[in-house]
Amino acid sequence: MTSTSAQSVVILGGGPAGLTAAYRLIRHGYRVTIVDRGSAVGNALSGGDLQQVPDQYIRDKRLTQKRAAERLGVTQPRISDLMRGKIALFSVDTLITMLTHAGLKVDVRVRRSAAA
Repeated sequence: MTSTSAQSVVILGGGPAGLTAAYRLIRHGYRVTIVDRGSAVGNALSGGDLQQVPDQYIRDKRLTQKRAAERLGVTQPRISDLMRGKIALFSVDTLITMLTHAGLKVDVRVRRSAAA
């Protein structure tokens, strides 16, 4: 799957499957918007599903922790924490910064719900 232009994709659902799909599409140059009727995206981010994206990037590229630290702009102990699932040590903005250092495009959008 490759994108020759900046095509947009909407993903319905912000759970693990939706975030994984978004990650893979972003890697292929697509602009991705995740739409979820509840607060699942927010819960996923605070619950650690955002951890899967840099973790999967490291595994896909078969990076050592040292090389991953260089690419993601953090220290090797931070990569070790990430790989061991210590997501509580990372803020969302730190994870997003790591992804942008890896060359991935990250879009975060906040919309007012219909009930608000």
